[in-house]
Amino acid sequence: ACRQLSVIGTAEAVPALAALLGDEKLSHMARYGLEPIPSPAVDAALREALDKLQGRLLVGVIVSLGVRQDARAVEPIAKLLTNTDSDVAQAAARTLGAIATPEAAKALQGALPNVSAASQLAFCEGALRCAEALAAKGDQQRALALYNQMRALPLAPQQVRTAAVRGAILNAKDSAKSLQEALASSDYVQFAGAIRAAQELRGAAVTKALVAGMAALSDDHKIVVMQTIGKRGDASAVPALSAATK
Repeated sequence: ACRQLSVIGTAEAVPALAALLGDEKLSHMARYGLEPIPSPAVDAALREALDKLQGRLLVGVIVSLGVRQDARAVEPIAKLLTNTDSDVAQAAARTLGAIATPEAAKALQGALPNVSAASQLAFCEGALRCAEALAAKGDQQRALALYNQMRALPLAPQQVRTAAVRGAILNAKDSAKSLQEALASSDYVQFAGAIRAAQELRGAAVTKALVAGMAALSDDHKIVVMQTIGKRGDASAVPALSAATK
């Protein structure tokens, strides 16, 4: 019945499905039935369930609100970022990233400095999701603030910092300048993020930044930059590459 309601369900089905959210065996299927129903009653029912459930069932409802991208759920979900159940807190962070409103970004920014080591990766995943979505919506300023915060986290995993550097460069006002600064860093994570961004950026200014930054690099890093220039296919780099062959 839950499966069929996911296909044909309307607001009329919401009370019956919502009543199953606290059922250990049927909560998952109830959410499966609720998520596709195009009615604000679904969001209201899921938000109401936040105060009634715990543990795995609460995690499921949080995830469904993320699938629904319910902006009105940001405030109650933000309160769960400090929940003593780490699974709940991590689900809250990921869901705020999926909803990706300015309010969600603010909540994640406030939580990142104090998150436990065990939950840091999940919180960073949420922040990266949020930044990516904000950038896609044209809100580069808020996206850049999130990326810069994550690239400065001293104990963040390498993949998080690399992704943050890449995002910061792509959303900077002067991407070519930001790219050149990261290439020159002695921190390999900065270099790796710059290389990743260079494969996505377009324009002669970026190629010029890669060529200009190459001179001061170690041989190993020069090789990576040359390969990146090759992938870009910009003929303006030919003189510098020709010189390197000698």
